[in-house]
Amino acid sequence: MQTEQQIIRIKHLLNNKSLSFIIGAGFSKNMSNKFFDWGDLLKPIITEMYHIDDEKEIEHKIEEIGYLGIAQEYVRRKGFHEAIDVYIEQHTPTISIKENSDEPEYIVTLNNEFIESADVTCHRLLFNLDVKHIYTFNYDNCLDIIGNTGKAQKLLSEIRNLQNKLEFLELNEEKLSGYLYTKVSHPNK
Repeated sequence: MQTEQQIIRIKHLLNNKSLSFIIGAGFSKNMSNKFFDWGDLLKPIITEMYHIDDEKEIEHKIEEIGYLGIAQEYVRRKGFHEAIDVYIEQHTPTISIKENSDEPEYIVTLNNEFIESADVTCHRLLFNLDVKHIYTFNYDNCLDIIGNTGKAQKLLSEIRNLQNKLEFLELNEEKLSGYLYTKVSHPNK
């Protein structure tokens, strides 16, 4: 397919809201260079496990073993599966909305310490495309914050909570109406 045909196809999919994206590790680097792609994230692990600190040797090790192979070896050496999750969480920055700000200002933090302001332009552009789905396997929270998925989750949780309360009230209303009917029909008590 030629480039012009591909562009026409993409426009068609966008117009029909049937285009989806898979966003990989490294997309948030456009927000701040403090975010990682897989290679950057695993370099300290490679240095620790294989005592390699030369960039070319690290790249060779990644090509030789692969990202998942390195992560698996790290887990094996640490002795518990959550070791890689803990490592990633400790090394992955997050974004949040700065408190006491008139205009929403996004900030990058690592381990609750301010690093810098975040440029959310590319993330906003992605959401403004109004695509069908955005899939990601990233550990950072950037798409969640910019896409406001946390708010949606909170609202869904509130809806479920209210539905449970309503069911409880309806059940107790039935019990109470039966109790009141019994009391009224037996006036000699």
